[in-house]
Amino acid sequence: LCKYLMVASGRASVFILRARAQTVIK
Repeated sequence: LCKYLMVASGRASVFILRARAQTVIK
């Protein structure tokens, strides 16, 4: 369960970073 939460949080953080990068580029 812990590993799953860590992976989920990691993917979420990466998704947020990508979204921010796209907004900055645009």
